[in-house]
Amino acid sequence: MGGKRLKRELGLLQATMMGIGGAICAGVFVTLGYAATLAGTALIIATVLCGIINLFTMLSYAELGAAIPSAGGEYTFAKVAFGGFLSFATGWFEWISNIFYASFSAVGFAYIISYAVQAANLPIPINVPAIAVMTVAVFTVINIRGVKETGRTETALVIVLLALLGIFIFGGLFNSRGTGSLELSAPGGFLGILKATAF
Repeated sequence: MGGKRLKRELGLLQATMMGIGGAICAGVFVTLGYAATLAGTALIIATVLCGIINLFTMLSYAELGAAIPSAGGEYTFAKVAFGGFLSFATGWFEWISNIFYASFSAVGFAYIISYAVQAANLPIPINVPAIAVMTVAVFTVINIRGVKETGRTETALVIVLLALLGIFIFGGLFNSRGTGSLELSAPGGFLGILKATAF
């Protein structure tokens, strides 16, 4: 394909971290509690199912990216496969979904900051919409600066994300009381587990 080709400015580490960040994402801190109400302690099963689904998605992106190394992502993949209107619609749907995802993540981040400030009893007024807007603005500037800067930022954020998840997981394991907390329960049944997989 003779489309515009991007510069290869991302190394293996940055590309891997961007893939991990896209698969896990910071939304896990926002939606995990609701997913737990649906699946109970069977949330671990929902997480494994979600991981398997994500694995197929990531492998598809890896194969398509290697086969079609041109700018455009999902739009380009759809254009090669289907052409015409479907690629146009795919590009727009991807763009619109990214806007909603960015908004969701920014608001979630703002609420996490708000909860952290309240938990620490700090006398700091928190404006959730303002923090969300500033978060979007900061990451917009980072993306404008180029893919190399974006890769570095993503790498740092994913390392922090994985560290926080590790603290959360191992903290729970070492502070569990008895084996009762390890019993598997699914209040919503198998359907609840499937619903939790979406989060």
